[in-house]
Amino acid sequence: MKVIVAGHQKTGTKTLNEAFTVLGYTVYDFLENFVYYQKQWQKIANGDGNVEDFKKMYANIDVVCDMPCLLYWEEIHKAFPDSKVSSSSLTSVKFLIFLILINTVQDAKTLK
Repeated sequence: MKVIVAGHQKTGTKTLNEAFTVLGYTVYDFLENFVYYQKQWQKIANGDGNVEDFKKMYANIDVVCDMPCLLYWEEIHKAFPDSKVSSSSLTSVKFLIFLILINTVQDAKTLK
């Protein structure tokens, strides 16, 4: 586990998923978690999960994002303490888009 994306939906998690995938990382998003780990997530949701469950589930996964990992990012991080945690909110995403737009406009002005 290299990165835990602890961002809420509609804050760029799908874009991060695609970016990490293009870069060659193995990414588990909402779909993969429920297709491959439905039983494990039921156990975790019932309060019977532990750090060892996350270590087994994500031993060969580079990045997790979206639900249900968003709700358990701290536990996943305990299982993989060297992983990076990316957190985003709608406000931070809007601000990032604003900065990108400003830089794009400035770049366009310098090209003239």
